[in-house]
Amino acid sequence: MSPALTLSPLLAPASSIDWKVSERFALAANAKEMHCYTNALRSMSPAMQYVEGLYVGSEFLLPFEHGWLECDGTVVDPTLPLVDPGREQEWRHFGAFRWSLEQISELLNERGGSVSTPLQRYLPFWGKDEETWLWATIRAHRHIAAVREQRYGKHPTDPADERELLRAIIGDRWFAKATAGAIAPSR
Repeated sequence: MSPALTLSPLLAPASSIDWKVSERFALAANAKEMHCYTNALRSMSPAMQYVEGLYVGSEFLLPFEHGWLECDGTVVDPTLPLVDPGREQEWRHFGAFRWSLEQISELLNERGGSVSTPLQRYLPFWGKDEETWLWATIRAHRHIAAVREQRYGKHPTDPADERELLRAIIGDRWFAKATAGAIAPSR
C-alpha cells in the first residue's frame, strides 16, 4: 500500500466535547438549530479556533457538514445542545479547516462574507483545497464503518480490501490520485 493510502493515523478519535461550555455559549450566542456556522462564529474568542468539517451522531451514523469551535483540543459546539439536549448520542467531530479569529475577520472583511455562510466557500483565498475536506470525509466514513461493524458485525458486501473501501468513499477520480501518491492526508 502506498504511503498516501495509510489511513491508520486518520482513525484517531475526534476531540472530546465540553458540554457545559457549549451550553453556555449556545445561550450567550442565542444559538439556533441549523445555524451552526453563525452559532460558532458568534461565540468565538481569541483563544479558540473556528473549525469546519463533519460531525457524526451515534444514532444515525451519517456525516453532516458542520461548524464548531476548538480550544486546546476540546470541542465547544454551541449548536449541539440544541440538536441533542439530553446528550443521548455520542458525537464525533472531524475537522477539515481551522481559522483563528484574526483570519476570520480578515477573510470576512476582504470577501464580504456573512457569518451564516460556511467559510470553506472562500478557501482559494487561504490556499486550502478539496484534499483537506477529502481526508475529513474519509475519517468520518471510517468511523461510521467501525461503529457499524462493532454494532452489527461485518456486512457481507463490505469491501475487505482497504483500497476498495477507499475507492468506495472517495470515488475513482480521487482514488487514482491517491494511489499515484499525488495526495497525502493532511490535518
